[in-house]
Amino acid sequence: MKYKNVITAARSSSKQILAAVVAMAALTTGLELAGCSSSSEEVADTEEADYLAQAEQAYNEGKYEEAFAYYQKAMPITDASAQFRLGYMYGAGLGVSQDYAKAKEWYEKAAAQGDASAQNNLGVLYYNGEGVTQDYAKAKEWYEKAAEQGNATAQNNLGYMYGNGDGMPQDYAKAKEWFEKAAAQGEVFAQYNLGEMYELGKGVAQDYAKAREWYEKAAAQGFEDAVAALERLAEE
Repeated sequence: MKYKNVITAARSSSKQILAAVVAMAALTTGLELAGCSSSSEEVADTEEADYLAQAEQAYNEGKYEEAFAYYQKAMPITDASAQFRLGYMYGAGLGVSQDYAKAKEWYEKAAAQGDASAQNNLGVLYYNGEGVTQDYAKAKEWYEKAAEQGNATAQNNLGYMYGNGDGMPQDYAKAKEWFEKAAAQGEVFAQYNLGEMYELGKGVAQDYAKAREWYEKAAAQGFEDAVAALERLAEE
């Protein structure tokens, strides 16, 4: 298997953040119409949601330092998607100095709330030994949590561990199972990895037709290595 340990990138979740702002505004308005004054806790919640919305917008515009500043204003952050985003920013050094220990801290907060992307990225940290002692068992544990929730990146990463026997007995059948789950969701690395399994006969009967089928799916997404693999098969 060639491709593994891919982190889940922080993507836009502005609809969720904005929904929180709208919901909180609606709650505050309702209380005022009822003749009640807003409590300090409710005001704080509203401010946090507003800062998170501004942080989201700045991030999506590539203004990472500005986004990080808004996240600092929103502290303490309890929203899982925002916690994940902060972890990603620390891990990638976006708007702040790269700090794997801080990335782990924020990923753990989000992962504790069931955020699959954060769970996958914790797995990557443990697999690579970034900010933590390398630990394949913990990497597998976090990948499994995310993969069971349907996270395609974690499914591919888990398949890679089984295929290579990282910290466990090599198991091509399990690798194929997880690659197929990820590939069915369009995960390009898993599609390539399946193509390689069929091309080389790893845990399956060698089958150039099936290898070509999976490489074509990956190539259709612009994956250059898959294009090269198809050219290689054409010479067989």
